[in-house]
Amino acid sequence: MLTRRSMLRLAGGAGASLLSSTRLAKAFQEVFQAAELPAGMQAVATACGVCDSNCGVQAILQDGVLRFLGGLPGDADGGGGGLCAKGGSGIGLVYDPDRLKYPMKRTNPEKGIGVDPGWERITWTEALDTIAARFSNAISQYGAESLLVISRPAPDLWMRLLNALGVVNRVDHLDECFLTNRILQRYCTGPMTWAHDFANSKFILLFGWDLLAKAKLVFARGIVQAKANGAKVVCFNPQYSATARFADEWYPIRPGSDLAVALAMIHVLLEENLYNQQFVANYTNFPEYESAIRAHFAPYTPEWAELQSEVPAAAIRRLAREFGTMGPAIVPVHKKTLAANYTNATQLVHAIMILNILAGTVDRPGGRYEARKIDIPAVDAVYPRPAYPPKTGRRVDGKDRLPLVLEDGGGLFSTLADGILNKYPGM
Repeated sequence: MLTRRSMLRLAGGAGASLLSSTRLAKAFQEVFQAAELPAGMQAVATACGVCDSNCGVQAILQDGVLRFLGGLPGDADGGGGGLCAKGGSGIGLVYDPDRLKYPMKRTNPEKGIGVDPGWERITWTEALDTIAARFSNAISQYGAESLLVISRPAPDLWMRLLNALGVVNRVDHLDECFLTNRILQRYCTGPMTWAHDFANSKFILLFGWDLLAKAKLVFARGIVQAKANGAKVVCFNPQYSATARFADEWYPIRPGSDLAVALAMIHVLLEENLYNQQFVANYTNFPEYESAIRAHFAPYTPEWAELQSEVPAAAIRRLAREFGTMGPAIVPVHKKTLAANYTNATQLVHAIMILNILAGTVDRPGGRYEARKIDIPAVDAVYPRPAYPPKTGRRVDGKDRLPLVLEDGGGLFSTLADGILNKYPGM
């Protein structure tokens, strides 16, 4: 009989295939690293740019042609000498037949499925002049408000261009990726960080995050090392993922109900005084509002959470006790967690931050480290900024109506289409 649980186990086979492909790539890598390269082949050290982990890469070239990408031997950070499937597929970025290598201009104004756009190669001078002219025409006719720039989080030089044009509408991918995490981390524990000290954790609690199959290699390495060091891994995920198979305990939680379990665990930690009382007293305002906080979480019992999540109340209570007593505990959260994109994501991430605070592992061994950054002068500190024109007009995405988002930079994809079609989103 095919039950819900057995069906989820079958679905988890996809994660196993990913792990197998990683082993295959590792085998190829060991061959290239162990043997002396034949004549005409060359190993070049570089770094991967697919994500911001920037893992060390060893590229194998044969007569100047890139043949293989593997982890850089001795890389202590990032991939630790390994490379994920995305990084190893980077050869396609170089030799893909559709790779854009120079500016192209559309010559056929007609658009539609199957219609040849008539792309024609042009010089960089013509491309830049065309873009500048269209910018100028739009500003002169409709104002700088009419310019919409879609980009990744902007570096200083890019912002200089936008400020010189008076651009008020710039959006990036943050609200579709990790904006909730970023805002909640800032107001609960400090600047956003993905630095998790898994190696020294003794209890790792995961809400939806499939670290082994859908995350950066540095996180997968960390959780594997943690378990080898004796850590317990608990996974809440409706899907029987690769990480669910790896975990010591897996609970096929009802989709969207993670918040109920998190609230119930907070309830137990407070009710039984299992939280790190010294850390909480030294670094939070809990002592000032203790009565109100305890009263707020009192209704969220494990029995209540069981009705919402289908996770047994006895299991929730036991896990909360283990979380509070087994040593350094962590509830990691990342942009790739399923939990980060629920409609109640703000409340869930807030609850996760509270769990980490109660564990006393914020910026402590076995927990989440705050970012340590090198003090590199910004462009404006080296080259004084010019006089920019005043920014006029309203944001088309409605971000100016959301104070917490407004502080964060960028813009909102989720309201952008409505804003473009209706001038301003109906918020």
